[in-house]
This record gives sequence, C-alpha cells and structure tokens, in this order.
Amino acid sequence: MRLMYVPCGTGNDFIKCVKLPNDPIKALTAQLDGTVKHIDFASANEEYFMNEFGAGFDVEVLRRLDMFKIRFSGLKAYLMAVRQAVRDYRPFVCEISVDGGAFEKKELSVLSIGNGQYIGGGMKACPNANPFDGMFELVEVKPVKKRSLMRLLPLFVLGKHIKYGLASTKACKSVTVRAKDMRYQIDGEIRKADQVTLNVTSCALVSDQLACALLQYDSELFIVDIVFSSRSFSEPCGAFSKVSQAYVYASIF
Repeated sequence: MRLMYVPCGTGNDFIKCVKLPNDPIKALTAQLDGTVKHIDFASANEEYFMNEFGAGFDVEVLRRLDMFKIRFSGLKAYLMAVRQAVRDYRPFVCEISVDGGAFEKKELSVLSIGNGQYIGGGMKACPNANPFDGMFELVEVKPVKKRSLMRLLPLFVLGKHIKYGLASTKACKSVTVRAKDMRYQIDGEIRKADQVTLNVTSCALVSDQLACALLQYDSELFIVDIVFSSRSFSEPCGAFSKVSQAYVYASIF
C-alpha cells in the first residue's frame, strides 16, 4: 500500500521532517512525481503514531490548547497555551528504561521521544530525530524554575535546549516510561497510563491494520492507494482533505 502525506493537521509538524511543501496540493503532487522511500513508524503500548511522544510540561500545554485553536493556528496557538500552562507547572517524575536496560528515576520538565523533530507548529523538541534511520531520539529536559520557563522557551523552539546543557539526548529503538496516572501525548492525542512502552520500526510496506490505526487521528496523514492523475488539483484545501479521506476508506475496505 502506498503512503502519501497530505498536510491538513493543526501544526503540520511531521511534514517539516519529510521536506514536503506545506500546501496539500503541492505536497501530493510532489509525492506522485517522487520515488517510494522507507519511513519509520512508532508505537506506544501498541498504538501507532508517526511523529512524537511527549510527557510533562508538553502535555500540560496540550490540555489547554483546544481553547486557543479556535482563534489561532500553528505556533501562535501553542504559545498561548504555553503561557497558561506555566502558571501550574511542576516537574514530571517518572522511571525510564532504554533499550531494555534498568529503570532510572528521573525528574524532568519535558520528556520527548521523537521519530520526527517538531511539535506545536514548529518547536524543535527532538533536533536530531530522523524518520528514516530506524531510531528514536530520546530528549530529557532538566527541571527548571517556573519563572525561567518563558525565558528559556525560545531555546526549545529553535532546538538549542540540547546545546546549552538544558537537556540530554540519545538514540534508541525502545523506551519504557512509568509513572502513576501518567498523562502523555502521541502526535497531539492525550492518553493516560501507569506505564507505556515505545518502539520504532522501519516499514517498507504498510498493512491495512496499520493504515486503519493511523487514520483514527485527526492528523496530517492520509493513505492513498489510487492514482490521482484523472482528478483536478484545483479544489479548495478543505474539500480536498475530505475527498482524500473518503478515497482512503474506499481503498482500504
């Protein structure tokens, strides 16, 4: 099954990693004219996702994001939610096992595990993540004082929180995180569990099961199994996304 990526999400973060245009029509055209490549898929407790896992301050921002998405889009909406979340900030305490190793207790402001680099409409949470290398980038951001959060945010946006010693990073294939009643996010969808195990896999072919799992999100990904050469690419973006999703279901089922 062919995978094609159409940027119709809130932040369109993953498209920045795969170097496609932000315009949905141009992105699809580029893929129709391009070559097939392997791309990595990730899972959290066997639930598939494409871009990034996050816990800590990141999730507290997302919990407040919906109220701002009505009025703003992309990075601006995310930054407005950040300001709200700062008021209730406290460090995230958890235990982490990497690639089957021993659990280590951590106190963090943000935990990011990325297949892609960006979150929140352009914040470079995992600067070295590569969706074509078969590895996660694990980024552990040290706890900071509440009054320092807004001052340090520009470093996080630019991906410089690693360079300035605010975070540690490593490449890995599997991570298990545990914390009582932990809230975490995968591609912007909030989940809750006491323990979550993440794995990354390089996929050359995509099964119907994986395709259907990815489609459960209101995200940027659409799976297309037909040739669009007979269609006009002049439709409005909103109409195009609905048509694409209808074609997806028709092709899978």
